[in-house]
Amino acid sequence: MAICENLAHRLHAIRTERGMTITEFSELLGIARSSLQQILSGRGNPRMDTVEHIARRLEMDPLSLLSDCPGSPSISQDGKLHQLLELLTTQLEDRHE
Repeated sequence: MAICENLAHRLHAIRTERGMTITEFSELLGIARSSLQQILSGRGNPRMDTVEHIARRLEMDPLSLLSDCPGSPSISQDGKLHQLLELLTTQLEDRHE
């Protein structure tokens, strides 16, 4: 599953689990409803800082939103996490070009 599809799937699952409307969820995340709809549909290609913002609002690790695995990496793997986030950022930026 592609990174953007993973993000869409995870956010949809979280929204459904919390029983929130798209409007309520967009307010919780602090992003525009239209932006959230694009992300949820898999058409959106959010920047890494947007993913990090969403993760902070959900009190989650950004990598757990992008991964197709339900768990998130431990904090002790901070260096590896930073490298992976850099790689993901580069890949997302390349998709925009």
